[in-house]
Amino acid sequence: ENTVYGALVNGKAACEGYAKAAKLLFDMCAIDAYVIGGQAKNPQGKYEGHMWNVVKINGNYYNLDLTWDDPISQENTDESRYTYFNLTDDDISKTHSDFKSVNPCTANAENYYIKRDLYFKDYNSETQTIIAERISQAVNEGESSIELRFSSEKLYDAAFKGLFTDEQIYRILTVSNLSAVKKLHTTETSYIRNDDYNVIEIIFIFK
Repeated sequence: ENTVYGALVNGKAACEGYAKAAKLLFDMCAIDAYVIGGQAKNPQGKYEGHMWNVVKINGNYYNLDLTWDDPISQENTDESRYTYFNLTDDDISKTHSDFKSVNPCTANAENYYIKRDLYFKDYNSETQTIIAERISQAVNEGESSIELRFSSEKLYDAAFKGLFTDEQIYRILTVSNLSAVKKLHTTETSYIRNDDYNVIEIIFIFK
């Protein structure tokens, strides 16, 4: 469906319905936002028509694509993501094209990963300690996964190698368990990669 009603009442909507519903909710909260159209890359790598929002927060404008942050998993279950939560024009251009916002989106202060301290410019022992803290925080907030974004492709590859090829994630999970209210398996986990945005989603497996 492409309507606000479909998104908010029927729970079924395509991108136009998502964007229009978001615009309505932003209007109700007196938040400046509008719908923008363009092209977006589908899972097969082809571009097709798409709609999302531009929203003004603390004086700056951001791209917000709620449709792409609400994918359906292979098991046909809902999976919320944050990859497309408050992006600059440059960032969203990795997967979106043929759009022109009246208000350029250049700030990143309200980007999800930056706001939540999940954006990393290094990968070392200090980073691993921070990741352990973020995992326990996510568990204590009732989350079942956590997303980490890295500042470059090189760093992203190094982090993935350290976490999963070298299995550093299991030591990190052990540290996380020291302050997590719900205990995690420390020898088992899974992940989802987003190579476009250098994002690794770590999915928790609880005891």
